[in-house]
Amino acid sequence: MELAILDTIEHTNAKKLGKVTYDSTTKRFFSESEEVQAIYGKVFLSTKYEDNEAVKKLGARWDGKKKQHYCKESEREKFAKYILSNVRVYVEVPPVFKSEFQRLYGMKFDGDKKKWYVDESKRCEELEDFYAL
Repeated sequence: MELAILDTIEHTNAKKLGKVTYDSTTKRFFSESEEVQAIYGKVFLSTKYEDNEAVKKLGARWDGKKKQHYCKESEREKFAKYILSNVRVYVEVPPVFKSEFQRLYGMKFDGDKKKWYVDESKRCEELEDFYAL
């Protein structure tokens, strides 16, 4: 699992808990240790543009490569409202609504399946007519 290690003190503490590796090509820390993951694991957040300031104030960080905010596993409770469930609900939305749905529901495109989806946490009545079966 990718880790959210921000300074040398956190790196030293994480290494004491378990094996931590650094990938110099991606410039990211990783660990298979459950103890390390429980504290420093990256948890990606599902935020709308309007939520950006709120999550920043709570202490979220920005992952420029994934273009998403994240928090540490140890901060999960503080960000519960914004955590992705990693369960995708596929939707079939007419092109005219795509930009609006992206803004309102955080709709994203799954390149492998060539379908649009929203996170399970965004499931709502307004989307019911568009759920792909």
